[in-house]
Amino acid sequence: MAPLASQPSHQVIRYALSDSPLDWMLVAVTTAGLRFLGFADQPQTLVQALREQFPFDECVEDGASLADWIRRVRSHFSANPTPDVPLDLQGSPFQKRVWRRLLSIPRGVRISYHQLACGIGQPTAVRAVARACAANPVALVVPCHRVIGSDGRLHGYRWGMERKRKLLELERSALAVPA
Repeated sequence: MAPLASQPSHQVIRYALSDSPLDWMLVAVTTAGLRFLGFADQPQTLVQALREQFPFDECVEDGASLADWIRRVRSHFSANPTPDVPLDLQGSPFQKRVWRRLLSIPRGVRISYHQLACGIGQPTAVRAVARACAANPVALVVPCHRVIGSDGRLHGYRWGMERKRKLLELERSALAVPA
């Protein structure tokens, strides 16, 4: 995947690896906020994805100082996610509009790519919206997993369909009211 930043930024990105309900998780931050969040079966896959997405930045493993970031991100698997995690999103203006709209989708709610396109005022841009979802650099926190096909079925997820299914199940169970 091509870098999301339109110009080389030459920033330091600190990252940490952790286990999660979706296998390995990599949390990467800059001084401005969360820059990248991904999931994979193997940690080296995530480190490679980070470096490929931000080839002009210096990626430094710093697990010791990112414990609070890991906690904040992991809270998004629970019924009480940490609100307002600072984000350092790098993308086109269109992508950023899609990602901002994704942030407004409540937990437990699913919308179609068409509904998302309509929500940003571009109902004919369904494919571009799907590409913006696929390019989302901070999965889970910007909840692209809540977007489904117009047919009601799950379609595409950068980190794998099984992880998308599991995220939706985790949200549904976190919102369930005990009897």
